Amino acid sequence: MKPPVDAEIVEDPEEFDKATQDISDITSIIPAKKGLIMDGNWRPKGDDAEYAIPDLLKNARRMPEIVIILKCKEEVSIKRHMSDIEDDLKAEYERLMEERENNRVKKREEDRAARRAEAVEEQEGQEDVSPEDRAKAVEDIMKEWEEAREQEEAD
Repeated sequence: MKPPVDAEIVEDPEEFDKATQDISDITSIIPAKKGLIMDGNWRPKGDDAEYAIPDLLKNARRMPEIVIILKCKEEVSIKRHMSDIEDDLKAEYERLMEERENNRVKKREEDRAARRAEAVEEQEGQEDVSPEDRAKAVEDIMKEWEEAREQEEAD
């Protein structure tokens, strides 16, 4: 059972002014006596995203005293960043690939054991067949299963 919705939380009162509240929030979060460092290239995402940070900082009287904008081509920035983390990415990739392969092998072994148990059970139901013929039939079934599984994994 869901708790009842509190109208005070969901709906703003008519006298509520979002701009005033935003300014109050900024002044309480960013101390005036300390420097402000922020990414000047940050922008909200989406087509209808409104970039109100500069106006909000200005109205809250928390504007930075100096702004430094570093310009770098995106591909150069990505190349530099990727070269810094390339070894970590490769190691993570190798770890994930090894884990994936281990899981695949484990799943295949479990499926093989389950199919062998089914084949043995099928062959035990045939009373007029010798134990050697039963074992051969189980091996033939497993060979067919292996070939079908390899074809399935190749696709």
